[in-house]
Amino acid sequence: MKTLRDVLFGLLLEPLVSSGRIGRLTYLQLVLWAHWPLFVPLLLADLAKPVWAQYVLSAFVVAGFCYWFVALLATAVRRLHDIGRSGYWVLLINLIWPLLLIWPGQRQSNRYGAPASKLRTSSPLLGDA
Repeated sequence: MKTLRDVLFGLLLEPLVSSGRIGRLTYLQLVLWAHWPLFVPLLLADLAKPVWAQYVLSAFVVAGFCYWFVALLATAVRRLHDIGRSGYWVLLINLIWPLLLIWPGQRQSNRYGAPASKLRTSSPLLGDA
């Protein structure tokens, strides 16, 4: 049974981890999940009637954008590790990120770790298959 700490790590911090390898499905799931902080301020926008609430909402927008940007870079680095490339490639591949969804990972172990399982994911959103 998972503890609350494990669930919170999986949901909030998993997209920010840049070490190790992930498969294509986990990469897609983490990229989609990384967008949640961008939508929270939209849900709270109707509540921001006073001026001070608008400033707080603006701070949430900035924090959400920072989380989103770092999460996208970190998950791309992990996907590049699965392909067998250095994380520095993220500076180039960020322009053409859909290739990370198409390009298969290496079947053997490389310097970044063992291959990511095709049928199993460590992500709490997809669960263990």
